[in-house]
Amino acid sequence: MFGLDAVLGQLVSNATGGEEGEKTRSKTHLPTDRILTLGSLIVPLVLLMFTRVFAGNTFRAASLNCAPFQTATYAPPEGDNPLPSREITMSSHTNRFYMNNYCWERLQHHKLNSSMTLSQTLKSASQNDEETEIVDLSINKYFPYAMFALIVLAAMPMLIWTRVAADSIQPQVEFMVGGLKEAMGMTIETITKFHKDGKMYIEDDSKTGLSGSKHREIVAAETIFKLFEKEYELKQELLGAKFRTLTTFVRAKARQNALIQQLMMYRMANFISLIVSTGLLWKYSLENKRSLFNCVVPFSSTDIPEQSQISEMVSCTIDGVIVRRYVSVIWCLCNMFLLVAGIMGTVNEIMSAKNASNLLKITEPICKHGLEVDGNEMNTENSFIGVNDLHILLMLAKHNFGSNKIMSMCLQAHTMMRYLGADKSYGADKNGPYLRQLAAQVTWFVNEKFDEEVNLVTTNTMKSRG
Repeated sequence: MFGLDAVLGQLVSNATGGEEGEKTRSKTHLPTDRILTLGSLIVPLVLLMFTRVFAGNTFRAASLNCAPFQTATYAPPEGDNPLPSREITMSSHTNRFYMNNYCWERLQHHKLNSSMTLSQTLKSASQNDEETEIVDLSINKYFPYAMFALIVLAAMPMLIWTRVAADSIQPQVEFMVGGLKEAMGMTIETITKFHKDGKMYIEDDSKTGLSGSKHREIVAAETIFKLFEKEYELKQELLGAKFRTLTTFVRAKARQNALIQQLMMYRMANFISLIVSTGLLWKYSLENKRSLFNCVVPFSSTDIPEQSQISEMVSCTIDGVIVRRYVSVIWCLCNMFLLVAGIMGTVNEIMSAKNASNLLKITEPICKHGLEVDGNEMNTENSFIGVNDLHILLMLAKHNFGSNKIMSMCLQAHTMMRYLGADKSYGADKNGPYLRQLAAQVTWFVNEKFDEEVNLVTTNTMKSRG
């Protein structure tokens, strides 16, 4: 049993690309795609596990019980008894195991035809005559296999995406993430250098602190931006060679939409798989409510002439039909919830993709891409609802920053700048407000003499109380 689990686990790992496939999905999956994929796979697996634990006989032969029909014969009253006599006749074929097994292998309900006698109905049913209406109940036996098939259907978009994204999308995301990380790291490094050199502050003689020291504040936004420009003019040869490829890549992606088309096709494939699964469950499981059915069982050997064949109709009941329908209802509801969440997530990601273009602002003036983030250059004729490949790559890059402290500090500085209302008249080529806010955050993280004195006082106070 454990060997089979290991083999199945290895097959699943190979189908999904193993560790490399997981790495590809972590870098190229948008949050909505991740939710759709996990939801469409986990929901049926949990439901199947639930039925196995709490309704073990469901979808198995043990869930079927059959019994022969009983017939009653009435005779007129005799003697002093005013009531008619009644004699109940039962079938002589009482092999319950044979009947159950035969009816389980042929889960079909034969409707009794009111225009024919029972013997005529049995003959018509045994000969598969069109006059006898037959209802297929095989879903009660094959439902676990249908669940597995629907799970495979839901996983197919993810498997195809993993193969495609590994070659065409993942390298672009990694290149964008690497370039942005290096640009942001150099930004903080430069601000720290300004802090040590004293270029980042100005002193106001008219204001003094509590200790009589001169009031010090960060230079104006325009001044700090000019400091950056001057710093990188001295390194133009090095930085020009280093970021020229990134700049060319950024400008090219601003005029392409191949990536957004791939993402939309992947999203639509997930939507279609959910809709198809819901439709199949509704048609073949939810609409099939019958738990009692008539089964026609032959009781004679096949070597007997056809006219001598004897068939009998038995009444059967299937346990677990309500369980199957509840499972189907929950599955359909979850699919509809995933569809709504997917549509809302798509709208939200389109807005997030547009906002992700602000990442270009916080890389200036190191990476001089020259794009107007709020202008028409980011909204070209090849864009889809105002979104192009550059928007998508920037959004994926933002999701891949993870817990990187440098990235978090830069993004927090840009967010605070917007909250403080400083981002009003500065485009991508005038990023002073962001740099000034980042400089303020760097000041909080840099240890100064005053911090050391406070720590010393605090430590001594705690020791004296102890």
